Amino acid sequence: MTKYILLAFAVAIVPLGTRSSSADDPQPIKWSDLAPKNTFPDPFKKLSQDQLADLSFVVRIRHLLAAEKVTADGPEVKEAAKIEQSLIKAGIDIGWLVAQRRRVGQMREIQAKAVQQNVVGKRVELAGYVIPLKKANNLVTEFMLVPSVVSCSSSNPTPPPPNQAIFVQLEDGFARLGRVTAARIIGRIEAKEIARTIPSVRGSTVVTSAYVITPENITFYSTTKDGQTTPLEKQSATVRSSASPTPIPAQ
Repeated sequence: MTKYILLAFAVAIVPLGTRSSSADDPQPIKWSDLAPKNTFPDPFKKLSQDQLADLSFVVRIRHLLAAEKVTADGPEVKEAAKIEQSLIKAGIDIGWLVAQRRRVGQMREIQAKAVQQNVVGKRVELAGYVIPLKKANNLVTEFMLVPSVVSCSSSNPTPPPPNQAIFVQLEDGFARLGRVTAARIIGRIEAKEIARTIPSVRGSTVVTSAYVITPENITFYSTTKDGQTTPLEKQSATVRSSASPTPIPAQ
């Protein structure tokens, strides 16, 4: 039986202190431990945010001009020409970067799904935020654990890369408290791609994980509306085997 403890959610999730360990003791990990280091050259990483925005604007205006949706003497085209010159002066080869977009996009997608083999099969301890996926009798029975609260927006969620999401499935769910729930999980982590669709302002959003974890113990954190501590309450639930991967819809 998995034990759940509902406590007040602190603003920051603080790593647990050091303790004596044995070979199979849960290993505290960070989210960065789940993502292999980038091993391919990404020329766009050398650009500043302003340069990326300028490049995007120039490319968009080029497409509009080619589609005859703007005129060659229009204000947008003139503005794009000025920006293009400033990028060239900065040593940025616009044509070459545009040609690299597809290759870099494909490599980024591969990188986002890559798993860190040195954590696979290990008992780990990790804290994050909960994206509810499935409910039964008003209890959350499936969720994704993610590193950022931004991904948990009920109206406009921003899914993280697959290797920054962990799928969790429970036989008995937990009662969600507050708009945002955080959790600290101890369990064995495995590499397994699973996708789920959640509602959003765009209609739906696909959230994909590259990992699943079989939880042994979970501590949930939340706050009441007035910011007061939630009374301590214990629940128990039976862990259910992770579901088979769901195919990712065609883009």
